[in-house]
Amino acid sequence: LEVGRLLLQFSQRCEMGVAASLGSDVHDQLIECLIVPSESLDVEVELSEAAHLHWLLSLTLVARAARPALVACLGRSVGAARGAVARASAVQALSAVAEENDSEVVALLTSYVDDENAVVRKAVVSGLAAVASLYDGRAEEAVRRCLHDSTDDVVQAALRTAPLVCKLGSLRMIKAVSACLTAENWMTRKIALETIGIIASPGDSRAPGVLAVSLEDANTWVRVAAIDGIAKVAERGDAAALALVAARLDDRAWNVRAAALGAISSLALAGDEHAARMVASQLEDEYPSVRIAALEALSDVWPRWDRSILKLVLMRVHQDPDSDVRVEAIEALVHSSFVGDEEIIEALRTCEREDREAEVRSAAESAVERL
Repeated sequence: LEVGRLLLQFSQRCEMGVAASLGSDVHDQLIECLIVPSESLDVEVELSEAAHLHWLLSLTLVARAARPALVACLGRSVGAARGAVARASAVQALSAVAEENDSEVVALLTSYVDDENAVVRKAVVSGLAAVASLYDGRAEEAVRRCLHDSTDDVVQAALRTAPLVCKLGSLRMIKAVSACLTAENWMTRKIALETIGIIASPGDSRAPGVLAVSLEDANTWVRVAAIDGIAKVAERGDAAALALVAARLDDRAWNVRAAALGAISSLALAGDEHAARMVASQLEDEYPSVRIAALEALSDVWPRWDRSILKLVLMRVHQDPDSDVRVEAIEALVHSSFVGDEEIIEALRTCEREDREAEVRSAAESAVERL
């Protein structure tokens, strides 16, 4: 068997060289010959299927020159393939070389959406992302069916393909994707939230409510995805959406708190005093990443006339134990201050003289020049 593997590796290298050198004059019969995996090696079936996969991917090197013949042969190869791996590899290669919106290829791919093997179903739905055009009804229906697949890999591939085949704001697709928010696999739930954020129309008043059901999810990254999705689809100034994400400032996970701060930055109106105070309350967070996120958000919502917040930011400049936080605090001061503000300039000059980190002293010096 080991000798067979070595011979197979050698033949694959030769095959790759042949495929690369075929150029533009490729005869249909030659392609037909290359499509069929070699049976010359008496080794296990999976090795033959691996050789088939290698050949199909090698053939894409000449796809531009021999596209019509190659597409036709690959289309026949999907149905003639003996095993699931060979069938999936044929689907992958066909998707790679077919022209976008090739109706015959789309029809062929959708006919295999119920294949008995999950590897093939995943290859089909991923292939539709490359071949089907936007608003293709057949592809959209196939993707919706795959969202109910019993295999996580297929569902996740369908979620990633969904935005590429449906209309922006498609209620049918959003409803189908929403069903995945209760999936057992946390990654599926996360991708579903990201997909809704892409499909939903900006300003869709219903979308934040759909996403909000995942704000209490057991997985921290799912909660982050829910927050990011709400920030993406809600309009700036949406009080209801702002309240949803602000509630996560008390989340036990630092990355969720940081995401909530970023969402507040996206949703709050400039100069919103209430939002600014919510953000400023996180400047004492135990995690530097959260304090940095709070400072970044303050740059967007801080009312310049509020000197009480100024004092909190100055405290970060002078006393925060993390140098990255001190640098971000300096940037927040520059972004939210008036040119010539003597109190801030003097504080920055003190930092420039006394801070123990060269990076922070350099940031303070630059800030003084800008103010």
